[in-house]
Amino acid sequence: LDYSFMGTLISKKNENLHVGGYSVGDKVSHSKIGVSIGTILYFADFSDGVYAMVDYSNRKRLEKIDDLLPVRSDIYINIAEV
Repeated sequence: LDYSFMGTLISKKNENLHVGGYSVGDKVSHSKIGVSIGTILYFADFSDGVYAMVDYSNRKRLEKIDDLLPVRSDIYINIAEV
């Protein structure tokens, strides 16, 4: 059974918990937006690559893995502490 998202076919939900350096539960930001931080819920295979379903709390979006940036508290300096 194929589903469509924005004209691109989803072949199936990807059952892997780790894809392209990301894992389900990771905090990520979209590279072009860069503001919203969301949590990866699952991965899905499309005809043009693998996408992650990201929960931004007020909305959920499928984001291409290549467009995501990791968000890690241990590599960012809290400006308020400087």
